Amino acid sequence: MKLFDNFKAIPSKNAIIQKVLLEYTDFDKFLLFAQQEKYPLAYGLANVHPIYKESKVYKVLESRWKKAFALAQKFTMEPKGTDKAKEVLAPYRGISEKTKLIQDLLTQGEVYKRFRVSINQKDFVIAFELIKQHPFLMEFEEYELLMRYADTLYIKSQEFIKNGDTHSAMKMLRILSDFSDFTEEVKILMAEIETKEKFFKAVKENDMVLAYNFLDKIEDLQETVDGKILQAQWNENLARASEFASQGSVKGVFEVIKPYIKVHSKFMFFATLLGWCYVVQLENAIKLKKEKALIENGIKNYVLNFGIQDQIENLFTIFMQHYPDSKLSLDLLAKGSLSMWRPSMIVKSILD
Repeated sequence: MKLFDNFKAIPSKNAIIQKVLLEYTDFDKFLLFAQQEKYPLAYGLANVHPIYKESKVYKVLESRWKKAFALAQKFTMEPKGTDKAKEVLAPYRGISEKTKLIQDLLTQGEVYKRFRVSINQKDFVIAFELIKQHPFLMEFEEYELLMRYADTLYIKSQEFIKNGDTHSAMKMLRILSDFSDFTEEVKILMAEIETKEKFFKAVKENDMVLAYNFLDKIEDLQETVDGKILQAQWNENLARASEFASQGSVKGVFEVIKPYIKVHSKFMFFATLLGWCYVVQLENAIKLKKEKALIENGIKNYVLNFGIQDQIENLFTIFMQHYPDSKLSLDLLAKGSLSMWRPSMIVKSILD
């Protein structure tokens, strides 16, 4: 109240002050119930006023609950320990959020025993199936240990992957695949490792088509020694092919890209190179004042194979300036696309 004294006269603040004070009207009762160990009443007020759950008092209550639950767990694992467990948990009866946990604990002691056995035997598939069917198991210390073990496996697998020890990484991941929370991520990681191993095998066996397909599929491979070498080779050849394309030499372009012709991930590069090459052929045809019908046919072929981009539109503008009587319209032509282009569509001249 003293802290709020300077703000009471401010209407916009007063409403907030009243709301806060109203929230804490029952806090003394909450504190008293906690001190008297009347837990159902204390938790009841905390549910009505969720802000109480941020208090030290509530945290103390939760700490007591965890200790009581842990002790009850211990008793349920002992012969004829159910009565002792009931006695320990008696103060928490009537607390809605604790009731199911208590019931599960008292009625499913056998489940907990099976859970512990599955962990001891490292049968994690059964352990997680039991957790799925009986969520109360997540309250046990064994569950926390299980999840910490999973985190350790994951961290170790990442270290092995980073160091290039894929064999050890796969061992860790195979164990981790039984942990339901990691199943999907493990599948992805294992698939990537298997792809990397296939990549290195392809390089070793000089299967460049397969190697480049993998290299373009997984970026991490480009950081490997083999990956850098292959990428440097490709960049060098791409530059050479670009020179031939600028000259309109399909033969020159093809000779350079021939070793890569079955690498599907390179098809867009090939389409771009050949498209450029054919535009140069069309430009040369216009400069040489070739027959209008021949150039029109070349433009039709280009659009059919590659679709319409800026370079063919610019070329068409130049064409119409030199052949103003042409009835050709780009909009009316059958159109392909760069993404649909395939090496089988390569021709020596776009004019043919």
